[in-house]
Amino acid sequence: MNDEHAAGPSSDRQRLHDDLTARIETLRRRKDSAEAEIAALWADCALDAVDAGSTRAAVAEARVRADETRGQLEQALAARRRLDDGTFGSCVSCGAPVDRERMLAVPHTELCVSCRRDHESRRAPARAAPPGR
Repeated sequence: MNDEHAAGPSSDRQRLHDDLTARIETLRRRKDSAEAEIAALWADCALDAVDAGSTRAAVAEARVRADETRGQLEQALAARRRLDDGTFGSCVSCGAPVDRERMLAVPHTELCVSCRRDHESRRAPARAAPPGR
């Protein structure tokens, strides 16, 4: 964590680094497993339409798992890079400190609370005005 912001003892930094490294390895194994499952499903050639349909559905589910895992892996790798380069604990958007407890609980957090709220409000679909207004 950035020493001037969400600073904690060096034991926090080491624990976070170790936790992120373990998470990265777990996510890599999970991603590789999902990708191997996709390949195995396609290799198991279906002979009838029912088998082909169930194979396509299983491949689609495995792709979703692989994509989700890839995203989580990218977040963990980015967090470890920030930890290694000394920017961990600073908001990647505004540079403000990110709360230490938040960083310890969710190490892949990139944004301070204020920027997270702004980001989520921009992503939320606009609500239509009730009829008659």
